[in-house]
Amino acid sequence: MRSLPAFILVFVMGVSVRGDDTLYRYEGDVHPLDPSAGWQEFNACDPPCSEFLEDGHFVRLWSEAADSANYHLWIAFPPVLPPPSLWLEWRFRSNFPLGPIFTGCDATLSLSYKNVSEAVMVTGDSIITFDGGTFVLGLDMNEFHTFRFESADGINYSWSVDGNRFLTRLDNDVDNGGDFVQIWGQGGCGSDFFPNQKNEWDFVRYGTIDSGERIVATDPPSGFVSAGVLTSLDAFTVTFDAANYVYIDEITVTTPGGFPPAVIAVRRRELDEPGTVEIVLDRPPPPGRITRFIFDDGEAVNIIEFADFQIDQGA
Repeated sequence: MRSLPAFILVFVMGVSVRGDDTLYRYEGDVHPLDPSAGWQEFNACDPPCSEFLEDGHFVRLWSEAADSANYHLWIAFPPVLPPPSLWLEWRFRSNFPLGPIFTGCDATLSLSYKNVSEAVMVTGDSIITFDGGTFVLGLDMNEFHTFRFESADGINYSWSVDGNRFLTRLDNDVDNGGDFVQIWGQGGCGSDFFPNQKNEWDFVRYGTIDSGERIVATDPPSGFVSAGVLTSLDAFTVTFDAANYVYIDEITVTTPGGFPPAVIAVRRRELDEPGTVEIVLDRPPPPGRITRFIFDDGEAVNIIEFADFQIDQGA
């Protein structure tokens, strides 16, 4: 689990100061060209590319193949120092599948932070590291997935999708002279393109790394639940006492005398705040048993459990 201290200073062009929270949410009638957002347009979305808001999501749509469109945001512009640690999180979905020959022509998120300079390329059903060395395939098409970058020191870092960490490098040793985020829409490439290719984002969040937060609520509540609820419980949420996230490899599931479900995803839902994450299971917990979920980030252990019967305390 990773979460945030009380504040972080993130400077946009060395002027604006932002706190831990949502770096940008696409809602109302605004998108990255909103002057208050701090994004710079590096490559315009010109026809046949169009961009607009739809159901609170920022959408890029290509009616036919076109050049890339790119928005750039400074995290810290010299001489401003970057934050001591950083996580960056966003949700993305696309109707464009990975083609038979890898091209990466859908969307890309590029990031520079201290000595880290890295990018990931995403399509509707996959994510690929910039060097092509790591793939995550088989994502559900046309569904929002939670993508996350994390670095505690500016050297070691990882990426994750829906709670699965898929890339950690020990030494990047790159200094680009500035810390930034870029969101690219690729617009398709040659024969891989199909009409009406669509990218959607609904937020970009950021903060510094901490740990040791406590779970203060679950939905449904931890403890006894009716049999009907338990047998359909393939996902639930946990809410921490501070903004937080949890990775799949930090969760242990036990069901004494039964077969425990497996956690297959950790993700944000549409309106979740930074302290709430959804835990997705491969199947509901077995009835008639206590299923325990142990969350351990190395500093704090949180335990919640579900059962569809009451234990007789007098037995």
